[in-house]
Amino acid sequence: METVLAAKMKENKAVSALRRFLMSKTCVVIQVLYAMAVIVIRGKGNNMPIVYGLIGYLFLESLILVFCDDIIATLPTFMFISVISIKCYNSFSLFIKFWYFAIVAVAALLFHFIVYRRKIVKGEMALPYLLVSIAVTLGGVGKTAPADYFNGTVLFYTVGLGFGMLFLYVLLSSCLHTSVDYSLKMRLSYTMIATGIICVFMMIHHYFMYLGFDLTHYRLLYMQWRNNVSTILLMAMPFAFYVSTRKKKHIYFYLGLAEYGVIILSGSRGGAMFSTIELALCLIVLVYTDRLHRTENIAVITVATILVCVFARPIYRFLEPMFDRFLEGDKIREDHIRRAFSDFKSNILFGRGFAYKSSGAFEKKVMAVNWYHSSLFQIIGSFGVAGIAAFAYQFYKRCRLFLRHTNHFNLTLFISFLGLTMMSTVNPGEFCPFPYAFLIAYFLVVCEKCNAATKRENGNETEEDLIKL
Repeated sequence: METVLAAKMKENKAVSALRRFLMSKTCVVIQVLYAMAVIVIRGKGNNMPIVYGLIGYLFLESLILVFCDDIIATLPTFMFISVISIKCYNSFSLFIKFWYFAIVAVAALLFHFIVYRRKIVKGEMALPYLLVSIAVTLGGVGKTAPADYFNGTVLFYTVGLGFGMLFLYVLLSSCLHTSVDYSLKMRLSYTMIATGIICVFMMIHHYFMYLGFDLTHYRLLYMQWRNNVSTILLMAMPFAFYVSTRKKKHIYFYLGLAEYGVIILSGSRGGAMFSTIELALCLIVLVYTDRLHRTENIAVITVATILVCVFARPIYRFLEPMFDRFLEGDKIREDHIRRAFSDFKSNILFGRGFAYKSSGAFEKKVMAVNWYHSSLFQIIGSFGVAGIAAFAYQFYKRCRLFLRHTNHFNLTLFISFLGLTMMSTVNPGEFCPFPYAFLIAYFLVVCEKCNAATKRENGNETEEDLIKL
């Protein structure tokens, strides 16, 4: 299905050279340094450097879409945009002033998918996505006023989590592919590693900016973006441990430990609890699979455990504000749970949807909807029995796909997915179309493609099944 223009661009030496650069690790490193510079320039509160930084990324992403025929090249920029934007809480009214820059990105998207169009591949997860799309679209039917249902914000989430995400999944299934030129597994892994490095830098910079070098006054700092940075790191951390098994790549083992430490420093209760579970899973799989570094890994884990026990008292004092919030409970979330069941009873089949404004869960913020701050209760309250059945089937199919071939990479994808799933039980998480729901769709497609490549032996790097479940 190669177009004439795509063929000409492939033969052009200048375009080929530009493609090689945009697909290179050098380009990714430059983007990481750019993100760090934007974070430093932003300082303690001025969001305009973030806005200008995002505009720069937007133009770069547009350039990649126009000149690169491989959609995988766009992922690092997308992830870096997602990371630095979490510092701009509730800033829709600021970003919308620059809406006209989106015209460039939309034009680049259209160019890419027209010029580099591929045969449509529906993918293995199309049916689960279709069923979820139907359930999400029908959410609130019979109980929601048309004016509320067709509100712009409500439509964004309804389409973004429903048929829009189905469309994106099919699009990814059609465009993503394995290659003899690179390992799809490693390219995704390095993108997530680079994302994690930016998150680590953000946290170190935040503490240094407010507390400096005076370690005697160090304390757990409050940050509005703690849950978002924890969620992103929960998805990124397993990839650091995965890559650390390679020769001369063991440094990434320590990056994985640093990412866990950053989640703890964020002060996120859900992040602390679920990252500890995820870390344990990562280390169990790592010790089992990484024979090359097994002795060193076990030694580091043992020493780290001993040090935590020895310094348990000062660690507790440092983290005491977070532990206090654990013990205090969360009345707001308890109210959301009660309202979820109440909303479910009022419309058992389809729930109350995203637009139900009479619920106390409805947040009067721009781009906010009827949140319960828990994926489980969001499904119960917003989509009723239809949603429960559709999302349960989708979850089953996802787990089955990730665990069909239990090699280290697939387990890495599964643990990352599990991290988001756990975090989503106490936050909107995967009910945010971008980046979280989209990233899971990305993981699913990569898993499908790599599983098929393992069978075909098409020259791409393959892994044998390592763990029998």
